Amino acid sequence: MQYEEEDEDIEGYGGMSLDQYNDIVQYKRHNTIPTSLTRGNTDNRSAPSHWRARCKCFSMADDGDTLLYFNPENAQHNPCPRVVVKKGEVRKVLERVHEIIGHLGQKR
Repeated sequence: MQYEEEDEDIEGYGGMSLDQYNDIVQYKRHNTIPTSLTRGNTDNRSAPSHWRARCKCFSMADDGDTLLYFNPENAQHNPCPRVVVKKGEVRKVLERVHEIIGHLGQKR
């Protein structure tokens, strides 16, 4: 399954596409594979298993709305889960962190 690049990310800050984010959240909440993988896709019977493997490093935060990413194979370098940021939200997150922390952590 290919996710389209969205035009709303004009600033080039990155982030996960909204469709992909929502599909992963739906899978984690209800254990349902996106219909785009199963609908009329009889050629690729391994698509559901690839989807499950793709989602194994993602989990839902305790609030039930926030998607987290954690790769246990890389735990020695990154021991904490990371919040997944959607396209269009990256700039807001950067600005908010900058407001809280400031330059070189001076606001702490």
